[in-house]
Amino acid sequence: MVEEKNVNTISTVDSDNNKTLHVLKLISVGFKEASLDSPSFRANVNFFHSQIEYIETWLDNTSKFSKGKYRDGFNDFKQVYLTLQSQILPPTRFVESGMLDGTETTPELINDFERSLRDVTSQIFQVLEGNPESYLNELLMLLTEVIKPYREKRKNFDYYQTKYDSFLNKYQAAKYQGVDPSTIREDAFQLFEARKLYLKASLDLILEISMTFNRFGEHNIQLIKALKPKIVLNAKNAQSHVDIDITAYKNFEASEKWFLDSIEANKSLEGDIVKAKEQIEEFCIEQITPSRDIEDYNIKTIKSRLKDCASTHAQEEAPKAPSASAQLSPDHPLNKNNSTVGDKSGWLFLKTSVGMPARTIWVRRWCFIRKSVFGMLTLSTSKTHVEETDKFGVLLTSVKYNSANEDSRKFCFDVAISGSPAITLAFQAETFKELESWIRSFAESRQKLVSKNISKEEYEMSFMRFPPIFREFACTSTTSVDLQVTTTTNCKSLVDLLGAELNEYGDVVYNKYGAFQMPTLKTPILTKLTKLSILSTFFNPYKDIPDAITANLWGSVNWNTFCLMDYGSKDPARYASTSYKTVGKPIEYPEYYPQNLINDDLQFKCLFCIINDRLLLKFQCALSPNNKQDFSGTCFVTLHDIYFYLNSTGFICLIRRDIKDIVSCEVSKDQDTINIYKDTGLVMKTRIRKISATDQRINILTEKLQALVINASITDKPLDERQIILKLGSIDKKYEDLQLENLEKEKYLKRSTVAEYSNSDNVSPQTLAICQNNVIANQPLVELLTAKEAELKIRQQEVAAKATYHFRLDFPIEPKALMHILFGENSLCFPKCFSFASIDNYENRVYPWIYYGDGTVTPTTATAHSLKRKLKFALRHIGRSVVLSDGMLEAIQTINKMQDDYCEVEHSNGDVSIPLIGVFKIVITYIITEVPRDESRRKKSSLNVYYTLKYCDKAPATSTTGGVSSFMRNLFVKVLERFAIEDRHLLKHEINHYYRIMGNHGQYVKSVKLGGRITGQESSDNTEQQEQQLPNDDKPTLKFTFRVVLRVLFRWYAYSLVTWLFITVQKIIRGIGILCTNLTYLKKSVVLLLLLSIAMNLYLSSRATLSYWSVKKAQNVVSTCTKNVSMKRAIYLEDLDLLTDSLISTGGKNNGTEMVYKRFINTPAYDRKYKDMRYQIAKRRNDLLVELKILSTMEGEMVKGDFNNFVIHEYSQCKAAKENFPRKIADNESLKEYCTEIENIYDKNGDLKLGLL
Repeated sequence: MVEEKNVNTISTVDSDNNKTLHVLKLISVGFKEASLDSPSFRANVNFFHSQIEYIETWLDNTSKFSKGKYRDGFNDFKQVYLTLQSQILPPTRFVESGMLDGTETTPELINDFERSLRDVTSQIFQVLEGNPESYLNELLMLLTEVIKPYREKRKNFDYYQTKYDSFLNKYQAAKYQGVDPSTIREDAFQLFEARKLYLKASLDLILEISMTFNRFGEHNIQLIKALKPKIVLNAKNAQSHVDIDITAYKNFEASEKWFLDSIEANKSLEGDIVKAKEQIEEFCIEQITPSRDIEDYNIKTIKSRLKDCASTHAQEEAPKAPSASAQLSPDHPLNKNNSTVGDKSGWLFLKTSVGMPARTIWVRRWCFIRKSVFGMLTLSTSKTHVEETDKFGVLLTSVKYNSANEDSRKFCFDVAISGSPAITLAFQAETFKELESWIRSFAESRQKLVSKNISKEEYEMSFMRFPPIFREFACTSTTSVDLQVTTTTNCKSLVDLLGAELNEYGDVVYNKYGAFQMPTLKTPILTKLTKLSILSTFFNPYKDIPDAITANLWGSVNWNTFCLMDYGSKDPARYASTSYKTVGKPIEYPEYYPQNLINDDLQFKCLFCIINDRLLLKFQCALSPNNKQDFSGTCFVTLHDIYFYLNSTGFICLIRRDIKDIVSCEVSKDQDTINIYKDTGLVMKTRIRKISATDQRINILTEKLQALVINASITDKPLDERQIILKLGSIDKKYEDLQLENLEKEKYLKRSTVAEYSNSDNVSPQTLAICQNNVIANQPLVELLTAKEAELKIRQQEVAAKATYHFRLDFPIEPKALMHILFGENSLCFPKCFSFASIDNYENRVYPWIYYGDGTVTPTTATAHSLKRKLKFALRHIGRSVVLSDGMLEAIQTINKMQDDYCEVEHSNGDVSIPLIGVFKIVITYIITEVPRDESRRKKSSLNVYYTLKYCDKAPATSTTGGVSSFMRNLFVKVLERFAIEDRHLLKHEINHYYRIMGNHGQYVKSVKLGGRITGQESSDNTEQQEQQLPNDDKPTLKFTFRVVLRVLFRWYAYSLVTWLFITVQKIIRGIGILCTNLTYLKKSVVLLLLLSIAMNLYLSSRATLSYWSVKKAQNVVSTCTKNVSMKRAIYLEDLDLLTDSLISTGGKNNGTEMVYKRFINTPAYDRKYKDMRYQIAKRRNDLLVELKILSTMEGEMVKGDFNNFVIHEYSQCKAAKENFPRKIADNESLKEYCTEIENIYDKNGDLKLGLL
């Protein structure tokens, strides 16, 4: 059993909304096979080594030839040609001798031509010679940077492989009879150490091979660039140049970026593959670590430990064939994992003999049990591919432990195969656990057959012997046992069946051209027979049993089951393995299947193990799981599924998506990626390589994929495989015709005027008419239309010329999707989008589309323009005072044309009769056209609605009645315009409603689901079809009276007024709601700043408020305390001083009267009599003192100013005297004292210093 471990994953992210789409499951098959040391691994690395040796030989031969023979031979050729060139024209001296006429100009002409020819020849030789130094340098880089690192890893691998194989052979051949089990265990651990070193070397080699692929691709690009010559050669004295048009070089330049991007993407996985190597190495070491239980090495107890299993197996009887209805209960344990019960694979040593006389040897064989079949795989004698022996049903085998083998080997068992003749195979396992596991696997496989929980086919296979299908894959070993178990008598040669030959490098060389070609697919395992294995799929479809074919493609295990990422429903009929009875029979392809797809279909089937589904489309692309990585791979498309195969840097990934789950395939804005959408959004992005700017391949692929998506969305009668192939072929034809039309455009756009263009013989009349209508003669030609485009343009102009009123609506919806929204069988747009229709009437009815014509149109020959349907609906605002055939208005809708970019539908309401207007008919034409795409690259459409008013009679122009009728008709046109404007709003609202549901992707598929299909039914004679027959009565179907007209006008205007008011209020409310809603969607940063600002304002306002209220509180306290108190200044004298100083003239305070005075002023009479008077005197005294202070200050300031000026003047004089007359100052004491005092005053008074300055 193979466990699914160490799977690397890469998340796929939608670049539009950063949502994870799915996870890529990447499995390194090379590491898996290396950890098993399978024959596929050994064949793979040996075949790669032979390819490297071939490249080394090529490098050596090319280098020697470039340095030696080529350069010498080229120089000789160049010298011979230049000698010939010098003699190819007559000598100038001969011409100048007068032998020819015009001797004055002829020598000059010959000389100019000779110089020009010499220049051109020199440039051509430069191109042919190239840059040999640069080329040889690239060859050297290829040898040193690609081959040399691989050689080092290979040398290390060969050393440890030889060492491990030698140690293993010695360990298995050792005779341990009677040896202590601890000795065997010690040897087992020594073998384990050698196995670890070999495992590491094997994984390192696989990693180096992956890196070599990347480096080799990168150096190949540089090698081609070194060889690429200059492709334009200029000739002197000439008006033109020589253009060497080498398509391969041009394609290489356009594809160079693609290759470099792919290499960079592969390099991005190098870190992941190193991690995968480490994980697998760690896991494998854990699995192969020998047991430390001493009993597992005790040879004496092995038989007793296996006794129960062997005895149970020996007592089993051959079961009878089960009936087809035999089933186990769902709870049976074998039902839970029946497909893997008893399955096992691994290396065993096989006892055989060689030579004459026979010599016994033990050889390694990869054995397997799968689905009750036992078989063996082995390396070829060249060790570059895998071969197989016959396979045997397990009911033909019996297994027993062989304890007494003649070679005294340990862990041996025998497999006896019944038949004629009977064969007994002696096998040796490496450990006791392996021995026990193999015996148990045989027993479980037989037990599964006994349980009857298998298919009838598997049961029959368990009794059979299967020889190799093709001789090329049969075992070529000449040992006795290999000859016994390999039957080649009836084997066919695959090479002969293909009519080809197989060379030594594994290439399939065909003798003549046929349906088969040499495969170029890079499979997970590459051996010498890999390409032949792919082609064998034609005769040998997928079987769920290992064989040499699978081993040369996938490995010892079919890793397809582990690599496949399956999305969507799965049809078992397309994936079931083929019956063993059909093996060897070629696949039958129908006649309509393209021959060029057979080879690709075989490659597709061998990768995805598909049986009953054929390939329809294959293209190279790069899967883009995220915005940084593009993994190059191959996309396969069938009628039901899209598959992607990735093989990058040793990682394998298979993806399947059900087309039914896909709604759209669209080209990205940058025109290099196909985006695949589901209902939930983008699920897959594939980038396509563009060869040139005009390459239409991506558009062709997208249109083909979209055609398959649309077909898968059809629930009833979708196109079958044959019709789809024709459809895909028509897409190719369409773009081929478009390319020819573009070439015609480029050709005629070179003509400068319409007059010149109209003189051309190849111009279609429609195109010429458009040009003449839109461009004035002798004006520059702006637009050139093809015949198809001109026809549609004229068709629309004719409708517009007859229309009475017209309006246009643009929508981001593709034209066909808009067509299904409006006119699909399930669409609710009509009569809902008619302003004069009553949509609430339950009797309104829209009939299906029918084929209607002159009797020559049938459902098999009818096209879209022959479809018609009838609508019946009640009218609004008219009540019952109108003459109708059955109380309902009948209308006919006819599809005149429907294609991808142009749809035209005509709606006719029948005849209408109105007094003073006459009998008329209103025909509404809906034309849907595609709008040129903008930067978004999304399809858009334009809906043009034309209202055409057709009168069945003419109003008299001379009579009074005729004048009134003309006036009423003009008035009616205005009314019709008002109805049309309301229709416009209804249409816009309804289509936008559908658009919001559909979104931008998968519009066509979603529109079909929402609006229904547009398909017709064949006309018949039953009642339902007779009811749909179009009315042919010439009488008016709708007749109005004066009363009805007045009522309709009144109701309509009243309704319009109310509607206008309602819409106005609604818009106001909606505007308020939008404003409020937008406030909630402000950026977080703005909201955060606003909150911080509010918090700061609250903090500052709290501080200001606190101060304010503190002052306010203090004022209240003061106000309370000083209530009714006058706060005026007053100066009082002490009472005692007043009496003693003012009233008493003799004595003093201490003259003995002080006590009497104090008593006097404390009497109540004193306070009552003098209190108020003294207050007034004290107040007056205060005022007088203030005035006196002011006057004193004023007087002092006046004197102070003059005094300061005086001091400054004296200070200056003293200073000048000291400087000029110091002796006089020293002798005059009074003057000296005076100057000193002046200086003191000046120093103490700062204002004097400022005044001096």
